[in-house]
Amino acid sequence: MDACPNCGSRLAGEPSWCPRCLSRLDQVDRVDRTAAAREFAAVWGAVQSPSATASPPTAPAPPVTAGPPPSIYAPYTPPSPPVVSIPPPHLAGPPPAKNPIPRTVVLAISMGVVLQIVAYALIRGLHLAPATGVMLGLGLTVVFYLVVLSLVQGRLMDSKVRPVWHVGPPGTGVAVGVTVGACMSLGIAGVLSLLAGHVTSDANATTAIAQGGFLRVGMLVLLTVVAAPLVEELLFRGLLAESLRNKGTKPAIWLSALAFALWHLRPDAIWYYLMMGALFGLLYWKRGLACSMSAHATFNGMLAVIAALSLSGAPHTVTAAGVSLSAPASWRQVVVAGNATDVELRNPSGAQVFVQHLSTPAALDPDVLTARLNSTPTLAPGVTVKAGTVHAVQYPAGGGAAAEVDDNGHDADAVVISSPQGAVVLELITGGNANARAQFESMLQSLRIS
Repeated sequence: MDACPNCGSRLAGEPSWCPRCLSRLDQVDRVDRTAAAREFAAVWGAVQSPSATASPPTAPAPPVTAGPPPSIYAPYTPPSPPVVSIPPPHLAGPPPAKNPIPRTVVLAISMGVVLQIVAYALIRGLHLAPATGVMLGLGLTVVFYLVVLSLVQGRLMDSKVRPVWHVGPPGTGVAVGVTVGACMSLGIAGVLSLLAGHVTSDANATTAIAQGGFLRVGMLVLLTVVAAPLVEELLFRGLLAESLRNKGTKPAIWLSALAFALWHLRPDAIWYYLMMGALFGLLYWKRGLACSMSAHATFNGMLAVIAALSLSGAPHTVTAAGVSLSAPASWRQVVVAGNATDVELRNPSGAQVFVQHLSTPAALDPDVLTARLNSTPTLAPGVTVKAGTVHAVQYPAGGGAAAEVDDNGHDADAVVISSPQGAVVLELITGGNANARAQFESMLQSLRIS
């Protein structure tokens, strides 16, 4: 260097300081050497990198702001690409959640079992009459369906299952369901009637309708025509069968049908409910819930109508053991082995009528019969006369006495009628049926003793 770059003084030799301005003379040279070294290091690093020829040109790296500058002894190395690590199986997280819907169905069936146990315990523990027991059962069932409906709605909201409401026009699905349901109910009622020898239908519907009462019949219709089709089709078809759609048609339909059969808690009729569930499942698969619900509602509704028809009709004559009387169409004569009564009639509501001959030497005056009933606390084992209820009666078959009695814990009415042909005692156990007393009175008016 011949002159100082700061003051322009002439220099001799290779001094490190300017003798005039005292500035360092090797700073510029150092910068020049540093820049040359950095350029050489970049070229050397590009030559040494294996991907130098394969990778496309990239933007220049930002200037180094910290650390020592690279040199030929420590060539520049470009940053390596990020490494994506795959965790081992035991650290990969929880497996996909299992289908929770079968557990929901099992819970609903278990709740039904609990309901049956509670209803049975209450009826037996409180010694409820059949009519009261049926009313209790209907009320508990209404509450049960509301709870299951809320359970189903909750599961539908927190799952990805979406029921199919209709396939094609909804009106077509409803029409198909109504037609299929009507044909099913007529066919089943026809088979049951042939086996019984008279028009008959579902036993539960017949019992409720025979007991009468607007509230009882209204609750029956609400349960069978509205609640049962809505809740059961949503649970077994819209929820369970739909969640099994990826398993195939047959597994989805038959597994939901099996759950439907278990739901009804009737081991003696499991095949009947299994086939019914499969048919409803097929209707759902082809036409959606609008079709299966319509079929279910029509089927139950038709069975209720046939049950009502089976209880109507002309009275029929019952003749046995020298006794003849006219009984309403809903009363049927039964024969029980070992029964000491001459005639026994039963009504689907649970009411019963017993007729038995008495050994008397001659016709007794009604006043005499009244006095005897007042003085006799029991008519038979377990049958006691309620004090203050004995009074004289007169019927076409003869005069007699009537009283209210207690028959092994059941309220009953007893009538003793004496005629020249003999004496008979008739007993009515109403079972809570409000119509039973009126029907019993019509039997007494038609009674003939021979």
